[in-house]
Order: sequence, then C-alpha cells, then structure tokens
Amino acid sequence: MKTPLILIAATIAVGLFYMVLPFTLDVYRRFRYRKVVTCPDTHGLAEVRLNACWAVRKDV
Repeated sequence: MKTPLILIAATIAVGLFYMVLPFTLDVYRRFRYRKVVTCPDTHGLAEVRLNACWAVRKDV
C-alpha cells in the first residue's frame, strides 16, 4: 500500500521542481534590482528598490 503514496509524492515533487521553481526564480530575478520609474506627482525620475523575496511570495 506504500507504493501509491510514493508515486503521489514523487509526482508532486516533480511538479514543484518543473513548474513552481522556474516561475519563482523568474520573478525573483525580475525584481531583485533597483528600478527607475517616473513619479506621478513630479514627473521626475525616481529609483525604487523592491523586496524580491516579497514579490516572489505574492506572485506565487
């Protein structure tokens, strides 16, 4: 009876590895650097640093 549980666990592990991990790494890489954006009030440039770990948690 342990074989079906092992197959289910292996399927979930493979799914996490091939689906969630690449998506999480992509979001982390996108948000880890500072960004230059236009301020809506002054229309000047502003440098913004985002918390990449927080972005990963929110996007997943």
